[in-house]
Amino acid sequence: MGAARKLRNIKTYPQLRKIRGHGQKNKFNVPILIFAILILVSSIIFQDKTKQDDKENIKEFVEKSLQERTNKQKKYKLNKVTDKQAKEIFELTGIDAKGYQWVIENFFLYHTLKEHGNIIQEQKRGQIAINNTDFEKIPDIIVNPDKITLSKGKNSNIHLKIEKQLDELYFYIVEIRKGKKEIMGKTMYKRQ
Repeated sequence: MGAARKLRNIKTYPQLRKIRGHGQKNKFNVPILIFAILILVSSIIFQDKTKQDDKENIKEFVEKSLQERTNKQKKYKLNKVTDKQAKEIFELTGIDAKGYQWVIENFFLYHTLKEHGNIIQEQKRGQIAINNTDFEKIPDIIVNPDKITLSKGKNSNIHLKIEKQLDELYFYIVEIRKGKKEIMGKTMYKRQ
């Protein structure tokens, strides 16, 4: 029997309230609440652990790359591009970056330290020299950037400048590689 027909057959108001569920107290399901809280807390802890693992892995990648100094490309893959990041990139470039991967490579490290790692040279530019530990901040820079703008690159690939204020103001320049579906670090510098 349909709900409308049930309502037509009811003669008294208390019966109508009973069918609609008025006046009934909902029982609180404590085990489900505890389970939900545990899931929430564990996801927060897992995110922090993943972030810490990323920083440790980047540190290891940087140390190994700088010790070996090879002409062979070595990559470290970070997170996939999030939906929010993909939307922002699409608005700037027209490129659908869903499924793309954030990547750093050894050549990016070499270039950044060569061009932006000299204290005196960076002071002349009004900047602060990059050091090895700055690369560990890349996940923080890309997760929630303060600003993303188009940047000029030397080749035909599209470049983005990502800005993030942490302890200093970081500028992370990346290149979108459509064929490989990667967003690759090109250089990085910082200011006060």
